[in-house]
Order: sequence, then C-alpha cells, then structure tokens
Amino acid sequence: MARSHLNSLDLDNSKILQTLTKIVVWKLKLLSRVFSNRSEDILLISLNNIGDTILSLHAFRALRKNLPNRKIKVLTYNDLRFLFEREPGYSGNSKDYSGNSTGVEKNSSPNEIKDSGPTETINRSNSPVNIEFEIIGVQKSDFRAGLRFPSWELIKKVRKLKCGVVLNFSENPASVFTMLFSGGKKFYGVSREAYKTGYTSYRLKRDTPHLIDIYFDALESFISIDRTKTDRVLPLRKNRGKEIIITPFAGWDEKMWGLKKTIELAFRLSEKHPVNFVVEKGRLTDDVLAMISGKNLRTTELESIGQYLPQLEKAAMMIANDTGPIHLAAWFGLPTVAIFGPTNPLFCKQPGDHHIAIMKKLDCSPTRFNYCYLDAGRSCPHRECLTRITVEEVEKAALDHLSKYG
Repeated sequence: MARSHLNSLDLDNSKILQTLTKIVVWKLKLLSRVFSNRSEDILLISLNNIGDTILSLHAFRALRKNLPNRKIKVLTYNDLRFLFEREPGYSGNSKDYSGNSTGVEKNSSPNEIKDSGPTETINRSNSPVNIEFEIIGVQKSDFRAGLRFPSWELIKKVRKLKCGVVLNFSENPASVFTMLFSGGKKFYGVSREAYKTGYTSYRLKRDTPHLIDIYFDALESFISIDRTKTDRVLPLRKNRGKEIIITPFAGWDEKMWGLKKTIELAFRLSEKHPVNFVVEKGRLTDDVLAMISGKNLRTTELESIGQYLPQLEKAAMMIANDTGPIHLAAWFGLPTVAIFGPTNPLFCKQPGDHHIAIMKKLDCSPTRFNYCYLDAGRSCPHRECLTRITVEEVEKAALDHLSKYG
C-alpha cells in the first residue's frame, strides 16, 4: 500500500521558508485591502478532512449562536458538504462554486435534522441555533500546485460572494491563499507560524488537547465566547441498527492496526452479530473481497465518504482505526471503538463514554503531543503500539461496549 504524507511545505521545519512565506502573505494581505469588500457578511473557510470538519462543528454552531444577525457562507469540499447540510438552520441554498444548486432541500425543522433513514430525527446541536447559512462547495481539482493555491476561476467565484470578514478554520495553504484572494477586508482564524502575517487576528495551531479546541481558538480570534458552556458530546441515536461496521484503513498506513487482524476480527464477531466490512472501492482485490463473506458477514465497497450514511443507518456500532469514518459514526449517533497507535486519543477521541479507545502505551507512545516523535509512525521500525494489540482484546472490548450501548 502507498505511504501517505501530510500536505506540507515543510514550513514547520525551515526558518528560511517560514520567513519568505511570512513576507509573501503579508504583502498579499496589504494588496487585498485595496480591493476589499466592506460588508459584514462572514465567509467561513473549512477545507479540512472529514474528521477535522466534524470536530469543528461545535465552534461553527457557537459562531452562529453568538452572531445571530450576520450572514454566513461556508466554503467547503463538495464531498463533505452533507455535514453542513444537516446542521440546524441550513438555508437550503447549497451550491458548488460555479453556482449550480445541489438540490438539497431546506431542513423542515431548524432544530432537528432528518437523516437518511425514514424514522428518526436527531438534534446534533447543544442548544437551538436557527440562523440560516449558505454552503459553497468546491472540488480539490479547483486548487493548483498540490492543493496549495486556488485557481483563478475559483478566486473569481469566491470574490462574488462579497464577504468582508473571512474566518479560516483550516491552516493549510489552500485555505490561506483562498482567504487572501477572497476580497475580504478582515481575516481571522487558526494559523501556522508562517502564515500569521496574513491575518488581522489569529491563534496559532495548538499542540495541546483537544482538537476541538483548535476551532474554538480560531473563533476566539474573531469574537469572545465561553467555550466551557459548550456540550461537546455528540448524542447517541435512540433507534440504531444491528450491524457492527468494521473498516480497516486509515489516513496513512502506519495508523492501521492491520488488514489481516481486522478481517479475523470481522469473522469472530460475525459468529454473534451481523458484521458489515466497509472498504474504499478498489482498495482490496477481488480475491480478498470474495474471502470476506459468511453467514453474518458482508462486504461493502464505497466510492465516497457520503456513501457511508445508508450503511450507518443499519449499524449498531463502528470499529475502526483513528480515522475519519470513526468521527462520522460518532456524528451519526453511533457508539465507537477506535484503535490507536502513533496518535494520541487525548487529542482526537470523540468525547463521551460511548466512544472508547484501545491502545498499547509504550515508551515512544505520544503523551505530550498528538503524534509520536517517530513522524506519527512513518519512521517507526517496529510499530509495536499496534502489533501488540490482539484480536482477542479488541473483540472483548467491542462486545462489552456493544452490550452496554447496543
């Protein structure tokens, strides 16, 4: 399997590159003010992966609650737009950047979101948030130079939004340069050291728990809030299915518990419960897919993250590595069992007793930071933090968890 690396310009390691980048973004900020829009409308840039997008939703709700009279437009990736479309107060105005409507209907109730299933509504907000907002979806192909710079076509469309205030929930190059070319006058949000000169006010990306607080930090660069009053525990659905969803992959290979162990776990659990082994389409060969089948075991291939929703509708629980689908299951209202290796659950495990983490603590395990010092496992010669976790202990933890929350 291919190795996966963070999308980075090595800005955190090169002082020279940091200095050059600071000069460039500072000049772009000054130039943008000459052609800026003075409206009070807010453009929220959320160009994150699915896990980080879900973790940011608490701060998004706080933004809308604290500024009830401001127009808000959310710029996010098309394949994650459904997360915002199911937020309370969604206006029904959801477009890709070319202006095409997505055809998603406005929520019938501002405080409840009807999911893909026919029977249940689930309130994901900790308090009523009725303020309407719009969504603008973009594709990764709308960015150039390895997802670092927005295309000229995208810049023109973002400028037509006429938002004078830009709040950046991402610290990657794509979000920063989209912000600077947006036509806004004031820029707020979370930043890396190299990009901070581009902001009106910013908070550096924290290196302490929890990742949810990154987005409250971003929000506090703009307005004062009391984050202690925010309930961060996503509620469980009352009516859940019967299947255990197991997914074997992760954002990079060194976070994976192991395909062989995951398949063995699926077979063992299928002796007592129906199991759905969910994988990305094309990741497994036909021979392997044919092998993963049994009386209570089925395999599902998905082409996009949004295709998880009908699978989650049938699920009682999810077991996965520390990866995006585990956050999606929590967002959907399912209990989860997450297997951690080179990452720190204090930073990224979903809050709540109905979400548990399994890990082996070694001398090299991350305690102070989010990742272990061996480049988040990429430079690790043994991966014992994962190889020491047995199928038997994951099976027992999953069955105990299911008996408590199933």
